[in-house]
Amino acid sequence: MILPLIASAAARTLDITLTADNSWEMFISSKTATESIVGPKDGDNGIQYGWNNTKKISRTIGDGPVVIGIKATDYGVVAGLFAHVKVDGQYFTHTGPANSKVYVSTAAVASDWYKLPYEPSKWQIASSTPACLNGEASWGQQFMKQLITLSGDNKEIKAVWGGPNSCNTLNSVQYFRILIPASAKCPKY
Repeated sequence: MILPLIASAAARTLDITLTADNSWEMFISSKTATESIVGPKDGDNGIQYGWNNTKKISRTIGDGPVVIGIKATDYGVVAGLFAHVKVDGQYFTHTGPANSKVYVSTAAVASDWYKLPYEPSKWQIASSTPACLNGEASWGQQFMKQLITLSGDNKEIKAVWGGPNSCNTLNSVQYFRILIPASAKCPKY
């Protein structure tokens, strides 16, 4: 289905597989409109923890630029995110590597942080570092199978727990952005 919000003559398929500690809200925004998707929260549908439920979200988007904004909220100390993104069935990016196309801001953001225009200078690449991975040992490996199954990819997806390249910027809310450029060409691997 093409979303009336962001449809155009040349449609593309967007697949996002994600989970966050503890919950997430995702925004898919074009130049003209935004769709909001709320992920599972602790206690929803009998699940103890929202992060215990990896989701795959598929949407048809137009050929213009699209921003994916994800607000991860933790009910304790630090919010974490696992995410994998495909465009037209081809790998686009995922959380963890130093060259990820996922950006993070652990500071306060403007109310329209998930919309265009996309200003990466105010954001930093969301990459994991060994010091940040202690939480990954407790729930990261548990969900790798879910992420691999749902995304159809065996890339080593890492959680982004703290700020970029540092666990000294722990926040219970973190904001993530991914820009899908106009008619994005995805690398084949």
